[in-house]
Parts: sequence; structure tokens; C-alpha cells
Amino acid sequence: MFMRSVFIFNPETEIILGLDRDSYTPNRNVMHFRNRLALLPALYAGEGDIIAVDEENVDISSLPLYDIAKLKKLDIVKIKELGKWISASNDIRISPWGWNKEIVKRFQRAGIDSDLLPSSDQLNLLRNLAHRKVTADFFEIYGSGFPSISTPRALESLKDLEIFLERNRDFCLKAPWSSSGRGVIFSDSFDKRKISDWAANVIRTQGAVMAEQRYDVTLNFASEWETDKNGVRFKGLSFFDASKGGNYMGNILRPQTEIEHYIKRNTSFTDSIIEVQRKFIESRIQPHYSGLLGIDMFSTLDGTVNPCVEINMRRTMGHVAIEIEHQMNAPSNPSLAERLQTLFPDRLFSAISFI
Repeated sequence: MFMRSVFIFNPETEIILGLDRDSYTPNRNVMHFRNRLALLPALYAGEGDIIAVDEENVDISSLPLYDIAKLKKLDIVKIKELGKWISASNDIRISPWGWNKEIVKRFQRAGIDSDLLPSSDQLNLLRNLAHRKVTADFFEIYGSGFPSISTPRALESLKDLEIFLERNRDFCLKAPWSSSGRGVIFSDSFDKRKISDWAANVIRTQGAVMAEQRYDVTLNFASEWETDKNGVRFKGLSFFDASKGGNYMGNILRPQTEIEHYIKRNTSFTDSIIEVQRKFIESRIQPHYSGLLGIDMFSTLDGTVNPCVEINMRRTMGHVAIEIEHQMNAPSNPSLAERLQTLFPDRLFSAISFI
């Protein structure tokens, strides 16, 4: 039976998980980013799928990737009209960039049957899994295999924060829920007072701030995964660029064999890291979550690999990069492959380039 997927790009998903609300008004920058890239799902959707867009996107044909959507014969539907297009059935799957209470409420208002959406309990479990403390859980279980990487810790009080700042000079602090390098601050970013104020606000609003040792990063990469009731599937590896402050800058498109060879040649990465990650996903995540996820990693100056910088409980740009690479090199649609190669002549994918 042919299954159609309904995609929507909601990059603010971690922000909403942190707020734990079913309503959210994005600021101007987030709104611009979301609306300009509303057709990003065209890069990974299958022929005949549906892309849902917000009502603000009036001139759909002017958006980046509109031509890709047409080449794939995708239907582009305003989210408020989705209920007219689909009904609860086995041949429809709802697939946002990431799940949270707000996007579920938007789908409900559009008339989507609850059977196609996660329940409140499932959303609460997802929120807990998306907390950066899960990275600490990884090291509590497997940290002995990576002695050069320290275990992140959660600072849950202003007193804990004060003691940490007194005892540590070279560190990284992270908000429990944030993405793409945002919500991250380094010890040399600001003076101690500003760092303390920022971290204190995170503790007040999100209940904790994650504290880690800082490392000199030479390579950023990730493993991409999919889970469901049938098990855990490794989708591939991805390279990505990040700014000095840790902000995501874009993915480099290369065949999987090249990516794997480069990482193994320049770092201490081995296949055993993937197996450790698989075991963690099977025990900690797969029983509670069906969907895509990615585990960010990095290497240090001496090639040491941090096998779990953070776990992204959603589709990632790494997943998108893998899909683009497949469509370029094993094209079922030559016109599509040609257009993708034109869009990405330097084989560098970055959402920023479309803004």
C-alpha cells in the first residue's frame, strides 16, 4: 500500500520543548527562517507526498526549492486546509521536523485525527529524551570506554552554578533544550558576570543548565538513526560545519564511503562507537520513541572522539544531507538529480544559503 507523508518544517521545536507549551509566537528571526524554508521538506520527501505550510506563506511559488517540489510532484497545502486533504487511515503519516505540543495542537486545529498524532504521554516522554541530561546518561553507562571525555553534569541550583564557576575556567554551558548550537555559551564568550546571569536564567526557566569541559574541536560529524517498534536502524554518517561558537553552518555532501574513510583516517573513530550508540538507543530511546534522531560527535586535536555531544530527537540536517546524496548519485529522476547538483555545485548544503 502506498503511504503518503505529510511534512512540515518547524525548526523551533526544541524551543517549544523547553517552554513545554502548546502555543508559541516565534520572534521575527525564527519566523523568517521558518517561512523562507517552508519547502525544505522537498529535499527529502518522496514523490506524491504533501508539504504543509503556514498561512503566512502567500506566494508559495517564490519560495526556495519550489522547483524541487514540482519535480517531485508534491502537493503543497496550507496547514489549516489539511483536514480537507487527509483523514485517519493507514496510508497517511504525519512527519514534522520535530514533535512538540504546539505542532500537535496546530494539526488538531487543522482537523487531523488524533490517531495520526502522538499522545500527551508520548510528548512528555519525548521532551524528557530531548533533554541534554540524556547525554550525561550515555556517559554514566559507557563513559569508561571513553576516558578522555568528561561526563556532562546538570547544575540545578544557583549554588551549584556558583561553585562550578569558581572551580572551572575552561568550560561550556548548555541550555537543556536548544538546537543547532544555540543555547550554548563558552567560558571565553563573555565575562564571568554575563555568563553567570545567562546560566542563572536558564536554570530558572528550564530547571538546570548542563556543564561540560571545553575541547578544541577539529571535526564535527554525526550518526543518523531511525527507530520504531521494529527496531533501530543506522542511516549513515554526516559531516557538518560549525562556527567557533558552536552554531550549525551547513552539511558537506559526500558519499558514505568517503565520509567514513575520512573520519577514520583523521580521528580515533571506529565502528564500535556506532555499536555503543545503537545499544544506548535500543535501551534508552527506542522503547519510548518512533522517528528520526541524530547523535552529534566531534574530534579533538589529538583525534579523540566525543561519541555523544548531544542527541537530537528529530530529523536533522544530516538526515537531509544523506537524502540529497542518495538522490544525486542513484537518481530515479535524472532531472531532479541534475537540479540538485546545480543547487549544490560545491556539494556544501547549508540552510543559511537560502535566506
